[in-house]
Amino acid sequence: MNKIEKLLQKLDPKTRARIEQALLQLANNRPEKLDIKKIKGTNDNFRIRVGRHRIIIRQVDQKFNLITITKRDEKTYKDL
Repeated sequence: MNKIEKLLQKLDPKTRARIEQALLQLANNRPEKLDIKKIKGTNDNFRIRVGRHRIIIRQVDQKFNLITITKRDEKTYKDL
């Protein structure tokens, strides 16, 4: 089990379902309904807001790579 799977297992079922739904939309190239924004100070990193959690992704060519899923706090974007 990788780091992302462990993070998802720790979440409550409702939050986990919302995050999984957002990831499915992203995987199916339907990001238009997601709350997605470019992270300031980075060239190719974006965040998807899902309630109090953030999905951090990196755009490579026309695809997105998942970096992490984290609860929003003051350290969320610090080490990107």
